Amino acid sequence: MKRPTSLVRRNALWLLAGQGLRFGVQAVYFTVIARSLGVEHYGAFVGVAALVSLAVPFATLGSGFLLIKWASRDRENFPQYWGHAVATTLLAGSFLVVMVLAVSEFALPKTIPLRLVGSVALSDLLALSMITIATQAFQACDVLHWTAIVNVLFSSTRLVGAIALAVWHHHPSAVEWGYV
Repeated sequence: MKRPTSLVRRNALWLLAGQGLRFGVQAVYFTVIARSLGVEHYGAFVGVAALVSLAVPFATLGSGFLLIKWASRDRENFPQYWGHAVATTLLAGSFLVVMVLAVSEFALPKTIPLRLVGSVALSDLLALSMITIATQAFQACDVLHWTAIVNVLFSSTRLVGAIALAVWHHHPSAVEWGYV
């Protein structure tokens, strides 16, 4: 199916604006986090986030890309494709949460609490992966303004959480940030 040039242009502009705004919001919340957590807690959080980020690309097993491929061609069966993507993400993401928890025992210092690893793993491997396939569903249906909006809102909620945590706890721990 050939898409009109105006639709492609509009979608590209939405994604460009969304990515730019998201980048700005992320820069602010990383600054807030770094300043409020301090060196030790920020280092622990970044170490955990780095470990979890190794598994993030595998949390959906490509189901979001298959959703785009098939649903963009056949919108009538979108619910079936969406259901497969959700089920795959929940199963793979859950498996990876367990794997990250197991690997963290060997890969991270013993001073980093398992609660921190668990909260970041659940957030990024399940919640973020579900958000990712949701944005891919919007892509499949050519409503990329929703993809941009969801991405900005996701980063904005992290910023609000970081600011709230910094206001309520002047020196929060990495575990408290992990919960947020």
